[in-house]
Amino acid sequence: RRILARWVEEAPQYNVEDLKVPFSATGEKTAEISRFTLLGKKDPDGSGSSGTVRSDGRGLVFTFDVRKAGVPPVSREGLTEEAFPEGDKIELFLSSPTLGYCHFAFDCEGRRYEAKGLDGKWSCPWDVKTTRTKDGWSAEVRIPYAPLGLAPQVDPRVKFLAMVSLSPGDLKERNRNVCWRGGMPHTPSSWGTLFIGLE
Repeated sequence: RRILARWVEEAPQYNVEDLKVPFSATGEKTAEISRFTLLGKKDPDGSGSSGTVRSDGRGLVFTFDVRKAGVPPVSREGLTEEAFPEGDKIELFLSSPTLGYCHFAFDCEGRRYEAKGLDGKWSCPWDVKTTRTKDGWSAEVRIPYAPLGLAPQVDPRVKFLAMVSLSPGDLKERNRNVCWRGGMPHTPSSWGTLFIGLE
């Protein structure tokens, strides 16, 4: 009993929240992805990184502005097409009624990775464009509904997590990982919920 009580006391307290995603074919309306906290903690990350999300009717469109406070973005070159990106990267997790959950990752140069849960052999069509900025880098991502089995007109709810990995500038050193509203990777019960708007 003492061990169980201690586990309950020390278990992460997830701050699960909801986000209403507006329909916007051209991007005039978006929902803000903000309040990133350090992985496994409640402390704000302090970098000022942020993002947005909208529905264009066929999929989810994300934008991200990653700020690094004077440290240039870095990535690992020469990786195979199936390899997981290293260095500065963003990971997106989305629940799926048919696949469990899907994992999308990309680095500051646009190198991509996708998986069904932990199965990296799974793939689906999706797009990402990245750009270097004065303070770090930015990205625009589009993930279609169909390959994930999402049908917002039937069920508009999708569990979601965004995690930004900030490299200290040296690939030999550990990244600082920050997550949207305190969620944990590969742990759907800790993710927030997107409510997808319809046209």
